[in-house]
Amino acid sequence: MNILNEVNAYLLTKITPYSTIYLDVFPNDSVEELMARNDPSQAAETRYLDGSRIGTFNFSYYAKSANSETARIQLDAIISALDFKELSTISNGTAIKLEAATTPAFVSKSEAGEVIFVTSLRLEYHVGG
Repeated sequence: MNILNEVNAYLLTKITPYSTIYLDVFPNDSVEELMARNDPSQAAETRYLDGSRIGTFNFSYYAKSANSETARIQLDAIISALDFKELSTISNGTAIKLEAATTPAFVSKSEAGEVIFVTSLRLEYHVGG
């Protein structure tokens, strides 16, 4: 089970993003794309005899667009939709707590004029056994 896939599936029930949310890379040359990826961070998971798991990790959403404001607005919508200060169930047996670690920040601009912005989140998850 991939927790990030579950978060993305839940996110799609809350907002209509301007693109498919890809994992790890922007696969196309489309002007507007979204990507989620795990951040290099210490991932910690505790597994219990009943099969349940508790863990934490950091991940980020990247938004690529021809317009800086469009990318920022998309990332702000993602942060708002995933603002879980308390544990919230997102799928059968999976509960998460999310906190924004950063606000949308500029990453780069391509030769074609596309900009990429990023926002990072800290995720705590509980999966029942």
